[in-house]
Amino acid sequence: MYDINAATPAWCEDASVLVVSSGYDGGAPGIQVGDSATELWHHQRLRVHHTNMVCSGGVVYGSSGDFGPAPFTALEARTGEVLWQDRAFAKASFVLADSTLFVVDDDGTVAMASISANGMKVLGEAQLLRANAWRVPMLAGSRLYVRDRHRIIALELQPRRRR
Repeated sequence: MYDINAATPAWCEDASVLVVSSGYDGGAPGIQVGDSATELWHHQRLRVHHTNMVCSGGVVYGSSGDFGPAPFTALEARTGEVLWQDRAFAKASFVLADSTLFVVDDDGTVAMASISANGMKVLGEAQLLRANAWRVPMLAGSRLYVRDRHRIIALELQPRRRR
């Protein structure tokens, strides 16, 4: 399909759609998976270079762009319609836990955000890593593991206090 495909596909269970994306003008198709596979849509608005995508509630989220800006992009998995884009982070990888998105961007920023089909709200962020932080964060129990080319950091997550 494409010359290079380094991004991790996203399975959108709510929509039974697999989204595969590639940078270098590859774009992304949404593939309906059932007894057979059918391409539902294909366009260039989502071009995930080497990071990953996540899906929640039938919406797929990923950093779209290979060189230069890579806005965080949300699109409807069944139709491919772009719902919104946000430039809060450089090219980033993610892990989603319930409704909280843990982000590690290319510049080494580690952040928490809430996401929905209507937008993203950054809940907190800190510069913890160096540039080229290209690894997908990993969540194990209450620890979030993030890394760059130089080190790995384990962050103990505390439950949010309700007010």
